[in-house]
Amino acid sequence: MTFDFLLLLLFLAEPFPGLASAELIQSGYVATRPPPRPACPPPLPPPHFGSARPPVQPSGLVPPGEHQRPVREIQRQNRVESSPVIPRQPTRAELYRQRPQSLLRTYTSEGTFHNAAFILVKNDYLAPAELRAVSQVSKAHHRLVTSVPKLKRVDFTPLREPRLDYASQKAIDPARVVMMDALAVHYDLDLGLVMRWLGGEYTAAWRLPALNELIDDLQGLLSEEDIAHVHRIITGDVPAELNYHESAKNKFHHINSKRHPSLDVYPEVMTKALNKEERNSHIMPFSSWIVQMSQVCHHVPQMVIYKNGKGRVIWNGTSKSW
Repeated sequence: MTFDFLLLLLFLAEPFPGLASAELIQSGYVATRPPPRPACPPPLPPPHFGSARPPVQPSGLVPPGEHQRPVREIQRQNRVESSPVIPRQPTRAELYRQRPQSLLRTYTSEGTFHNAAFILVKNDYLAPAELRAVSQVSKAHHRLVTSVPKLKRVDFTPLREPRLDYASQKAIDPARVVMMDALAVHYDLDLGLVMRWLGGEYTAAWRLPALNELIDDLQGLLSEEDIAHVHRIITGDVPAELNYHESAKNKFHHINSKRHPSLDVYPEVMTKALNKEERNSHIMPFSSWIVQMSQVCHHVPQMVIYKNGKGRVIWNGTSKSW
């Protein structure tokens, strides 16, 4: 039996002393462990080439096992530790259970880099160098990169509080716009979920308790079909049917088009109209960059028309590109 073969048998039998071969004992070979290897110096931190993975710090600066934790787990912990205490908010599923989505009324736009950029920025997938590159794409992307990290730490729950001084409001409160932006960011720029979360005056919830009484009063006055339409309108299912998937080319054509000259001639008309609608909770004000980054936001061109000595804000239908 060769020496190498004897060592192999010895190695296999060493963890199980009872299985040691008699031949090995008689041969005179003594089972000894190799001397311990000298301790290796701590590894140097790997180079950082713009990846979202943070560089590992030298030994002694990082808690034991920290470099073995997934990067996403570390980033999630950092976000929790740096975020203010905000009450738990309803999930998407909970909001949809309160007000289900109808397949008869949907709007989406073609997916673009704008939509992906929001997801990357919100979920901290990009390194600083990559964030700088995204911010240089356009003014909207610059506002995306600089605004989203701050908006994630904004408490938007005061939006549900009653507005007792709404009648005296002379202009839209910028702080309210910031909270609306934060609410939209929380629900991934899905304005349908934003509306569901707001509820109240935004969905005319105050009309629902009297709905059954109204339906009873209409019995005999309207047909059952018309009564069903009344019920649908009051519960917010308006219009009756609308399914529109907009191409990115069409959406950004209107976003990038010049504003109608009447808006510059009568700016006070537009400001007054928007303030009136906002203080009565008929519209939700957001920053302009959100319409570009959201896949469920549609841009509607506006204009001012003067009729009978009074200015009104209407939809600008002069373009033929629809």
